[in-house]
Amino acid sequence: MPLESFSTPRLHAERLVEAHLDEIRRMHGDARVMALLGGVRTEQQSRDYLDRNLEHWERYGFGLWIVYTSARDTVVGRACVRHLDVEGTPEVEIGYALYPEWWGQGLATEIANRCIGIGRSELGLQSLVAVAHPANGGSRHVMEKVGMFHERDVVLAGERLVLYRTGERAARRSWP
Repeated sequence: MPLESFSTPRLHAERLVEAHLDEIRRMHGDARVMALLGGVRTEQQSRDYLDRNLEHWERYGFGLWIVYTSARDTVVGRACVRHLDVEGTPEVEIGYALYPEWWGQGLATEIANRCIGIGRSELGLQSLVAVAHPANGGSRHVMEKVGMFHERDVVLAGERLVLYRTGERAARRSWP
C-alpha cells in the first residue's frame, strides 16, 4: 500500500502496527507530550488507542504513523490522517505529536504539510481539519503556518478544542 510510509526531508514515518504498543505507552506516559492532549493515559487507554488506530488502518487504508528521524534510528513522535466525528459531522483530520526534545525545529510543520498532501493527493480530499487545545499555541502556529484557518471552537470527548481547516476562509463564510 502506498500509504504504509512516507518521508519528509528530515523524517520517515511508518504505519502503526501492533509492535508499536511500547512506543504508544511511552508517549502516553510523557506528561509534557500529553499536557495538552488530554493528559497522561493509563495502560488500558494506550491499548485502546492502539486498537482503535489499528482498526482505522484496516478499515480505511490510512491512519496513524510513528515518525522517526530520516536515519530511522530515533522516534520523534506520531502523525495521522484519520476520520474524526466533529459534533456529528464526519471529517478527516491531520495530527501530529512530538517528544519535547524535537519541539521548535519545524518538524511538526513538515509533518503537517505532508499529511495535508496525503489527504489531498492520495485521498482526493478537498478539506481537512486539525484540532488542538486552545492553549496549545505551538500547534495552532503550525496549523496557521501550513495554511489552515481557525474555523470555530468545538467540543470533542467533553473537551473544548479549536478546529482549524484547510482551504480559503472566504469560501466557508456564511453571508447574512
